[in-house]
Order: sequence, then structure tokens, then C-alpha cells
Amino acid sequence: MEYKRQAFGMKMNDAASLAEGVKNSLNLLCLNLTGNLIDDDIMKVLMNGVSFNRSLIELDLSHNKIGNYG
Repeated sequence: MEYKRQAFGMKMNDAASLAEGVKNSLNLLCLNLTGNLIDDDIMKVLMNGVSFNRSLIELDLSHNKIGNYG
């Protein structure tokens, strides 16, 4: 079996589903998305949910591919 890095990580449809869940969560305090190959475009989709969440106090996005525009 050949390892293909691009087969792993968060895809755009994953980000949209997660954003909707985060947006509707009333009790989410901590979200760890470390090492999910999140880039600027995926981050923008995620923020559609995170920006509406009022309970989240910790968001870990370390070891991703987020640049200045994400």
C-alpha cells in the first residue's frame, strides 16, 4: 500500500459539515484541529461556524497550512 499524503486531512466538505456543527453547538468549549492540513480556503469555511459559536474558548489550529489569508 502506498502512502499518499493528499488522501489525509480535512477536505472542503468536511470543513462545511464541521462548521455547521460548531455553529449549532451550545456547549463546545475546546476544539483541537491540529495537523489536519487546513489551508486558507478551508479555514474560511470553518470560520463561518466558529464566528457564530459563543461557547468556544479554545481553538487549536497548530501544525496546519494556514497562511496570512486564512
